[in-house]
Parts: sequence; C-alpha cells; structure tokens
Amino acid sequence: MYIRFLFQDLILTDYVHPRDHAVFSFSLSSHGQEMLGGHEPQLHPNYSFPKPFVSGQTTNDSNKAPKDADVDEENKKKKTRHIEIERQRRKEMNTLYASLRSLLPAQILKGKRAASDQLNVALDYINHIQRNIKKLEAERARLKKKGLDKMWYFLQPSSAVIDQMSYFLQFHSAAY
Repeated sequence: MYIRFLFQDLILTDYVHPRDHAVFSFSLSSHGQEMLGGHEPQLHPNYSFPKPFVSGQTTNDSNKAPKDADVDEENKKKKTRHIEIERQRRKEMNTLYASLRSLLPAQILKGKRAASDQLNVALDYINHIQRNIKKLEAERARLKKKGLDKMWYFLQPSSAVIDQMSYFLQFHSAAY
C-alpha cells in the first residue's frame, strides 16, 4: 500500500505500510534541511504509523473496553424491546382488522382483502348505513305526523260525549 504525505516542508514518499515491510524514502526542501541542521530525518526502526479508520471496518470485540460492551448490550436490549413492541402492535392491529371484518356483512366481503381495502369497504358501508338512517328517520317523522293527525281526529270528543261528562261532573259535585 503506497501513500504520499505532505507535512509542511517534509515530503514523505513511497510510504509502504509497516506490515508490508515498509521502506521509507524522504526528501526535504532546502528550508526543511535548514530546520533540521542539515541532517536527513530518520524514523525509529520499530515505529509504525497508526492504522487509518476505514468506513465499514469491523472491530474486534475482544479489544473493546467493558464500557463499550455495556453500551452494546444496552443497544441490543433496546432493539429487542423495540422489536417486541412492534410485534405486539402488529398483532393488535390484525386483531382489530379481524374484528372490523366480522362486523361487515358477508355479501360485501369478497375473499381475503388487504387492510387498506377492508378500511375502504368499512367506510363505504358506514356511509351507506348513515344515508339509510337519515332516510328512515325522515320516513318515521312523516308517518308519525300523519299518524298523530289521524289519532287526534279520533281522540277529539264529540259534543254528545262532552254533554255527558258535564252532566256527570255536575251530578257528582252536587252530591258532595
């Protein structure tokens, strides 16, 4: 692996990573040589550059600190709780869809439907029922009015009945 670095006046060329048996070669500008007293820089033979982090690179779990392990364990618990809560929500939604489906008339249910289709069918059915209720209430009010008019006609006492009641009331009030 060859990498080229530029540090101010120090140019490091042909850098090979230490695990690839690195060979280093340096060249300095005249200003850089003056700063080092005219000497060429040398690296300690056992020196190795830190490994750069590469995105997506996995780390060894055995090298993690105990705190990192605790954080990972907590994240796993959170994820497990989230999965369980989501599973419970889906189960409850399926139960509610089944309940809704059972309330709809069989003739409007045709085969297995998606949840959104069930909701659309239920909304259409509810609107249909509401329109029917309004029609039936109007019909009931009309019949009630018509029926009361007829009933009132039959409940009105005739003049003969009124005379008999007047006589009865006078007779009983005089006796007491």
